[in-house]
Amino acid sequence: MFKEFKIKTNKGFNLLEIIISVGIITVGILAITNLFFVLSKAAIINKNKIIAIYLAEENIEIVRQIRDTNWLSGAANWDQNINAGDGVAVVWDTSDITKGYRIVNKNSNTEEVYEDINGAGYFQNLPPGLLPLSWAPTNFKRWLTITKPNASTMEIVSHVYFNGEEVGYSTAIFKDWKN
Repeated sequence: MFKEFKIKTNKGFNLLEIIISVGIITVGILAITNLFFVLSKAAIINKNKIIAIYLAEENIEIVRQIRDTNWLSGAANWDQNINAGDGVAVVWDTSDITKGYRIVNKNSNTEEVYEDINGAGYFQNLPPGLLPLSWAPTNFKRWLTITKPNASTMEIVSHVYFNGEEVGYSTAIFKDWKN
């Protein structure tokens, strides 16, 4: 008269539960992997933008160095060797970069930047026709535009391009503060 009831206990997973759990884990792993790819691409882009900003600032600093050297050496003009127009600041002697820079006027609007691959990662524009073995071309190009609205003012715009797209620029206005 009395029926005995037995409670069934499953001691494992059925096939549907396994398929669903494997699917959920796969989607999670793919999302994390995709996140790593997106973050590494963003890091590379940001690194290139930082290099571009430094290259643009360096162009401005080179013009400032030439201007200050003119003042310190007692040159007749504070803007000697800094001509209005388009050009690029180049290191003039790669064996001794302390010999200074020159502004080389060019007709094209960008100039290739080289990296010292055997050194400490320096980036430079090089004099025309000179490419030492330890310098390799990069995807960076930079350019200066110098305008002189009057005899005591100089406006400088430095542009930097990466793979043909402008990624950094810097502007400065220099005054002949000694006169």
